[in-house]
Amino acid sequence: ETELTAFRVDGDSVVPSRTIAVGGSAGVSSDGDDQRGIAISPDGTRAYVVSREPEAVLVLDVTRDASGRYEDRFVGIIEVGPGPSIIRIHEHENHPGGYMVYVVCFTADLVYVIDPSVNEVVDIVATRRGPHDLVFDSAAGVGYLANFLESTVSLLDVDPTSSEYHRVLTSLGAPRRPRSND
Repeated sequence: ETELTAFRVDGDSVVPSRTIAVGGSAGVSSDGDDQRGIAISPDGTRAYVVSREPEAVLVLDVTRDASGRYEDRFVGIIEVGPGPSIIRIHEHENHPGGYMVYVVCFTADLVYVIDPSVNEVVDIVATRRGPHDLVFDSAAGVGYLANFLESTVSLLDVDPTSSEYHRVLTSLGAPRRPRSND
């Protein structure tokens, strides 16, 4: 059984505070130790952990009970494509539940979009080569996606009221290989 460890800051130290069991019955193998990132829902009740083994998002309930203790319940697993590496949350009043979860898959050149109200992939966006990171400009309704393998930045429409929703609008820069670290 795989466990995730939560930490807390104690003065100048970071110490383990609790572990969350993520059982093999959910498709998570005992050697599933390649978690790449975590995002917390805006209301603080869900943790989304991106994993490469399995290639999925692990969903955890991290609400507190009446005494203030964390419940730490494994909710489910959402499969995504090869090479998931970054996970981001985009808040928008027109999203179901107020936000969507975006998983950048470097190896697959894709971004998986998850609707947290149903814990399912609702869209898959083809990207340029080597998508590496994603940040949002909510006022402009776009996400900026850094494409490492060609040194470009793509603009992804993240406005749910737009006819181009979840489409790459344009890419900035001329594709070229990244320079080596001389």
